[in-house]
Amino acid sequence: PVRDVAFLGIEFRDSVPTFLDDWGVPSGGDWALHRGGAVMIEGCEDVRIVNSTFNYLGGNAVFLSSYTRGVNITGNRFNMLGESAVVTWGDTEDLPGSKPGRLPDGVGIDGTAGNQPRLSTIMGNIIYDIGLKERQSSGWGEFKACQSLVKNNIFFNMPRAAVNINDGFGGGTHIEGNLMFNTCRESGDHGPINSWDRQPFLTSVRDGTPSLVPEYNYVSRNLLIANYGAGWGVDNDDTTSWYKIYNNVLYLGGGVKCDYDGHDKYFYNNLMIDQVGGGACHHTCAYRYPYTDHCYNNTFIQRPRDNPGPRGETSDNFAVIWFCDKNDPSHIIHDYNNGMLPVVHSNKIYNSDGRTANVTCGYSGAEDETIPLIRFMEVGLMENTTVGKIPEVDTITGWAKELLLMH
Repeated sequence: PVRDVAFLGIEFRDSVPTFLDDWGVPSGGDWALHRGGAVMIEGCEDVRIVNSTFNYLGGNAVFLSSYTRGVNITGNRFNMLGESAVVTWGDTEDLPGSKPGRLPDGVGIDGTAGNQPRLSTIMGNIIYDIGLKERQSSGWGEFKACQSLVKNNIFFNMPRAAVNINDGFGGGTHIEGNLMFNTCRESGDHGPINSWDRQPFLTSVRDGTPSLVPEYNYVSRNLLIANYGAGWGVDNDDTTSWYKIYNNVLYLGGGVKCDYDGHDKYFYNNLMIDQVGGGACHHTCAYRYPYTDHCYNNTFIQRPRDNPGPRGETSDNFAVIWFCDKNDPSHIIHDYNNGMLPVVHSNKIYNSDGRTANVTCGYSGAEDETIPLIRFMEVGLMENTTVGKIPEVDTITGWAKELLLMH
């Protein structure tokens, strides 16, 4: 590999658009990519891009391809980009013993050869006004890569998610201490952070032995503002699994979303301010025992019902749970081999009523219905959940500063 190359204080600008060039689908998420950028890094270790600017580029700014280790992108400014700011695309293989040529090069379930971007650091960058040509773009896009550190960056003004993790490859990525707002300006659903999975990968990231079970990805101490078309602070989309999401401050939208058979996500110790639209604990998944999702020890401040959100949303439900029976919340609907409900408990809910909170319950043939939280608590579910009046602004601000370590 090429080692120890540094780009220091360089301006990169005025490249041609690439949205009509070759594109591909790296993995199981919804996003596709052009494999290229103004700076293309492949077969390299310990490359540094520091205090540089990337502007008026027609495509991606920085692209990490196949094998890279320890790339450090720190203190840069990215703006006026046709596509994404920093993107990765690793290579995998078919399983040993498979028929030669069964899959194209770089495709398959086996990632144990290590030909992926790993141990990348994206820190202290300002990323804004991107996706001018390609709307399905992001500030940080992780496609078949792992063990990344995305820390203390500012992301804003982009058509889709600020951070997109397109698959569950390997895990071990930390998204920490970032500010994200004005995302999803030309799209709906999604949120500042978007993730996918849909297909397993064989790696040894979790404990050094080959396994289809990845290490957890971690999302912590971020300030996530779900304005414009963003529906969630963290949108764990189709089949997203193995996440720990904690100590974040989320404003507007829903809190966390589980979708289409995702599991093993832990959403805890977060502060959700002006929760509106989707549920703060939003679980639209079928779970096989014991692989469920968890939502606990959070503080949810619901937007007052007489003050709808920017798109007219209200906050009637603090949680959305599929496959529970509205007539008996302790009864599990076993459609799609569902075996258990998510584990939801010990949350603090504040709203204009101060006495009651609601849950949307039921799906798959059963008509959805909003029922009172007390119905769950009467049958031993959602234990230690409390409801109170919305606190003073200074109190809420104090909670947020404490979580974000703003002392």
